[in-house]
Amino acid sequence: MFDWLKQQLRGAPSAKVVKLPGQTKKAALVISDDEIRAAFRQTTLNHLADVHGLKPIYYSNLQSEKAFEAAQADMPLIAVWNEHQRPEGLAFSPSVNMLLVQAALLEYMEELDPWFEEECSRIAADLKDLTYNTIVQTATETGWAPSAIYAALADKPNA
Repeated sequence: MFDWLKQQLRGAPSAKVVKLPGQTKKAALVISDDEIRAAFRQTTLNHLADVHGLKPIYYSNLQSEKAFEAAQADMPLIAVWNEHQRPEGLAFSPSVNMLLVQAALLEYMEELDPWFEEECSRIAADLKDLTYNTIVQTATETGWAPSAIYAALADKPNA
């Protein structure tokens, strides 16, 4: 259904009336590109949550984004790494496995779609921001380092 809707709306400046099969003209939908893209993102995020889970895994042995990317084929959806002390406090790095994001989005959108790369990047950025903000909030409330937070969650499958 998304493919059909997207084809109907491709090139629409902001919104377009779409008459779905069996609908009367009065019941036609007005759907913007932003709404369709948001639906793709939400569907992909739901897929990622169902298939991979959204719980990050802490890796003490990763020291750079390059190292994460090199090991990406064996990495979870979200990894936290590079925990280290800085003058302003404890720092860490979250990374999102772009291979898994791309594979999930391919379930709903073709790779040649002009939206594909931008939507992959946006989904990854949303997951990274959510992970970072959640860790900062949890660390602030508990006083725990990210590695301690994830060690406590390791035995809890649904955490």
